[in-house]
Amino acid sequence: MTSHLRDPATVLVVDDNSLLKGAAVKIVEDNGYLALSADNAGEAMAVLDTHDEVDVLFTDVDMPGPMDGLELAQETSVSYPLVEIVVTSSAEQTADQLPVGAAYLPKPYSSEEVAEALRDKIDPARPFVC
Repeated sequence: MTSHLRDPATVLVVDDNSLLKGAAVKIVEDNGYLALSADNAGEAMAVLDTHDEVDVLFTDVDMPGPMDGLELAQETSVSYPLVEIVVTSSAEQTADQLPVGAAYLPKPYSSEEVAEALRDKIDPARPFVC
């Protein structure tokens, strides 16, 4: 669970598909959380480096560049251990591929499934954006 209790939770959505990323951002915001977004793992690391308020990383696996979503999840778990992680992909991922404590959400996913995955990772005492 996340530890910042004063502000609404912040979710970093990472996906190179702008339509899917936009849809995920909307789901995050519709559920009362703040959303940041990135197109790839490099951009996501830059966001994590400059935004210490990120509570959850919601990342796709298949992305262009030197680091895919699984590597991003692993690096995040090491460099930012307080950030919760939800990994999504259309290809099946096994528990041993994910960082300890990370959740896996298969694509295609529903808005309800995303909301549930986020609720599982975010402290229920956190306020929501009104």
